[in-house]
Amino acid sequence: MKKYRSSKPYLKCRLKFDWHIKPHEMSSQFLSALAEFLVEKGFKRLGKITRRNREEKCVMKFGSDPQETNDGDVSKENNDMDSMGANSETVQKSSFALIGMRSVLRNMQKNVLSAVFFDTTTIKPSSVATTLGLCAISLRNTKVYAISGLNTVLSKALNMPMVGAVGLMNISATKELCDLASNSFTSVSILNKVLLKLLKKSLLLMTDMFFKKYSLTIHYGFYVEKFSTFLCDLHE
Repeated sequence: MKKYRSSKPYLKCRLKFDWHIKPHEMSSQFLSALAEFLVEKGFKRLGKITRRNREEKCVMKFGSDPQETNDGDVSKENNDMDSMGANSETVQKSSFALIGMRSVLRNMQKNVLSAVFFDTTTIKPSSVATTLGLCAISLRNTKVYAISGLNTVLSKALNMPMVGAVGLMNISATKELCDLASNSFTSVSILNKVLLKLLKKSLLLMTDMFFKKYSLTIHYGFYVEKFSTFLCDLHE
């Protein structure tokens, strides 16, 4: 039977984005500070439960100890209290930062994040890089970065299988870390050549319409070139 492969996602966009990705060696200092911050705020997960630990818990649960059987209601109440404590801890953590692509993207739309960090493997597909780039340039108060080694460092520090995206809330507690990121990296931006090319083309169209409207025969190419040079100097 013939197997059909699903087509890769494709997004055609005339804009090209520069993610200003630096080598992992240049990102290590910031990643260490970010990992320390997240561990301090309680994002580190406990160790995985092994099969042996699970079997010991089952033996304890279904054992013949009458004292444990009589205290079943007490254990249930303790579990409920632990669950409530875990929920409140989750809410407290999310007031500082968010981890995971879905949570980060959802809060990017709400415009409540000060900085967003993606692992470079996350933006490897061109369609994903373009989509995230378009989203990033539409935000006013959020800087978006791509950092090499983000997943490697944070997944190990936080005991998580994968950390592809991290968002820092726009609060005073994250300001120092956001300033460090701003001094260490450059947020995603539109490539200069592409941007200037689009501006130049738009200027040519508008100038052409202007001269044709008033039936002017003055050669305007010289002024277009001067304005393009001005845009380059202004951007630098």
